[in-house]
Amino acid sequence: TAVTANPISGTQIDLGWVKNANNDNVMVVTNSVNTFGVPVNGTAYVVSDTVTGGGTVVFNGSATLFNHTSLSAGTTYYYKVFSAEVASNYYSSGVTANATTPFALPYFQNFNAATTIPTGWSTNFSDSATHGASGTNGLYRNLWSSAPTGTARTPLVGLAAANTSLEFDYRIVDYDLYPANGTIYAAGN
Repeated sequence: TAVTANPISGTQIDLGWVKNANNDNVMVVTNSVNTFGVPVNGTAYVVSDTVTGGGTVVFNGSATLFNHTSLSAGTTYYYKVFSAEVASNYYSSGVTANATTPFALPYFQNFNAATTIPTGWSTNFSDSATHGASGTNGLYRNLWSSAPTGTARTPLVGLAAANTSLEFDYRIVDYDLYPANGTIYAAGN
């Protein structure tokens, strides 16, 4: 029934579930996309088996918790949890969950690798080789009266504790004078 998937670090997601009224075993299947096959009734699956149609078994047993480890940071993992009747190997229709592993702190992102937005970022900005400080790449967005705002959201970063802060370097340039007379603003301006 109820399934939770909680990122614990950049390399671990902890899953938990409530077993059905029969206290049947549970089989957990993961996939890199939110597509899963249907386990074949009568088939005994073990860890590392694939389910035809999508997914790989990462757990099959009686526990109500599973720690999925050795994962990659900044990646979304999809899960489907099935009740598995032990004697006959019949499976429920399953319940899905997903979680994204965070990047570790401290997190640093420059934009010099390419002129495309890095994986995990969501933004309506563009990346350009002419918009960073001192000849580096940078994000930019042209703002005007009909488009006065822009958003750049980092990927999930760390499981931040209290008093954690993020720092950004940014500058605002008067478009009419670009690139000769860019005005650089720091935090607090």
